[in-house]
Amino acid sequence: MLTRTLSALALAVAVIVPIAANAQDVYPSKPIKMIVNGAAGGVTDIPARVLAEHMRESLGQSIVIENNGGGGGIIGAMQVKSATPDGYTLGYFHAASHGLLPALKKNLPYNATEDFIQVFQTVRAPFALIVPPGIPVKSIKELEAYAKSKPDGLSYGTPGIGNSSHLLGIIMAKQFGVVMKAVHYRGESLAAQDVVGGNIDWALVSQAKSLHDGGKVRAIATSGDKRWFAFPDVPTLREQGVPVDVYAFNGIMAPKGTPQAIIDKLNAAANLALKKPEVREKLQQVGFELFGGTPQDFRKSILTYIEFARKLGQENNLSIE
Repeated sequence: MLTRTLSALALAVAVIVPIAANAQDVYPSKPIKMIVNGAAGGVTDIPARVLAEHMRESLGQSIVIENNGGGGGIIGAMQVKSATPDGYTLGYFHAASHGLLPALKKNLPYNATEDFIQVFQTVRAPFALIVPPGIPVKSIKELEAYAKSKPDGLSYGTPGIGNSSHLLGIIMAKQFGVVMKAVHYRGESLAAQDVVGGNIDWALVSQAKSLHDGGKVRAIATSGDKRWFAFPDVPTLREQGVPVDVYAFNGIMAPKGTPQAIIDKLNAAANLALKKPEVREKLQQVGFELFGGTPQDFRKSILTYIEFARKLGQENNLSIE
């Protein structure tokens, strides 16, 4: 009797193990949800949608985008952190939630590198500092003088607390000895539109080329370590005396515990999508530098950015509550 029972148990285990292994082999067997912790139409959303559309071809399933950019990206990050690690809920995260906030914010409710598995870095891009064309400002020095002429200082738009533009405003306020009042939006496109309308004095945005070329705004600086190909005639912040380089980066992450086989399959699908000429053209047209590579490459980028932002914060006595 005992022998028959043990034999039946062994047979059951033998059946269960291949079924469990096969569940990963057939991934994905249903649509995937991707939480984008930025607003629709913004710097994080655009590459997420372009990539998701073309990953569908190799995965055989659609990727459904859900925007959740509240709290500077914290809410979306927490949504992914708490998700079941089965590959059906992913995050598409940016440099604020997984670079600046981990470096500068006290009591962040997640660990940017350990609570998530990095899957794929899609792009990196500098920013352009834009002003309304109606104000007498064509350089950082003139922006400083303009701010000093205003008793209440200047207002500037950010896509949320802890974003690169928020940080830059704090740095320039300290360096110039002026007031810079942050106005937080749900996405950089909304901040850019308020610059167009003259409702705020400046914003740091990555999607500014068409607005600048159309005369709706004026780009007076870019934020990279060298001149940006999208604005070759516009000097960098560093060239104009503001010693800082800031970038937008973004890419795919999964909850901690997601099986490696699923991570590898997603990474392969994303790399295939990024190699397509139509994908590369769409992303480069709006000023993105294309990345790709392995999950380890993305992890290295995040760790490097966090260290950069932490050092910048220490040098400037900056923190985000």
